[in-house]
Amino acid sequence: MVTIADRTNAPWSLVGKNIGETNSMREAMIKGGLDYEVVKEPLYRSDGSIIPKYYGIMRKDTREIFDTVKEVWKGLSNQDAFEFFDPALQKNLIKIESVGSLRGGKRAFIVARINETPLEITKGDIVNKYMLLLNNFDKTSIRVGFIPVRFSCTNQLASIMRDRQSQILKIRHCRSPKVALEQLRGILDLANAEFTTTQEKLKMLASTSINSQDLQKYIKIALEIKEDKDGNISTRSSNIINQIANLAVSGGGNDNPNVRGTYYAAYNGITEYLNYYAGRNVDTRLENLWLGKNANINNNALSVALDMAS
Repeated sequence: MVTIADRTNAPWSLVGKNIGETNSMREAMIKGGLDYEVVKEPLYRSDGSIIPKYYGIMRKDTREIFDTVKEVWKGLSNQDAFEFFDPALQKNLIKIESVGSLRGGKRAFIVARINETPLEITKGDIVNKYMLLLNNFDKTSIRVGFIPVRFSCTNQLASIMRDRQSQILKIRHCRSPKVALEQLRGILDLANAEFTTTQEKLKMLASTSINSQDLQKYIKIALEIKEDKDGNISTRSSNIINQIANLAVSGGGNDNPNVRGTYYAAYNGITEYLNYYAGRNVDTRLENLWLGKNANINNNALSVALDMAS
């Protein structure tokens, strides 16, 4: 169950650690409990013979197996992955906000706030700029990218950056990921400049009113809720629609008179639901928000809002 206190913190704060001031990614990694080793181990049949060309990805201290992979898989240690942030950290371009892991260390993450002027969407409504690095010890690609976070409710918003250079970036384990990370520094510099596009789109949503009928329609389209042949929807879908509609009215920051009753409030009703209510627990919620279907819903909700408001 999500409490009022939980909603005043970013969704990752429930599983991550605030490690305080640091100018060393290694120190951040150790304080955050991410200094564990992951190894690729041979797999054996019940008769003791080795299964050729397949391996288990194992956390060395707990002996937990995260996934099975082929021999081409190349892991990237947390230390090597998080060194990506070191130059920006030492130049005070970013501040590490949270360090943590999901699923027993299968996914390790660092969230850093960018030390630049936040985006003002409308008077009293601010969006801060963050960077996310998600190191995955399975067949999932490493992810590096930018995420806008609304200050008043700490909802993680979708990125509207469409082109390849500015989306959440993916690095496959079998393609020399350490080298690829180094090459991404310049690409992320370009992506950061496109936050101004995010700001202008969100400003448009905040300046466009939505009525209660269109709010219901918007939620259905954004969540791709289908009606049966008689025009009915499931009880579960109806409950979700009502919950999001209530969040669009009374959710964090939506009582701001410059936000209330707009497509921006409607969109933030969906983001608050995805950030704090969807999923069985925090691990699955964040995993879905960063890697799974809820990332797609978040992006789709923004696209639909922009289409309907224009």
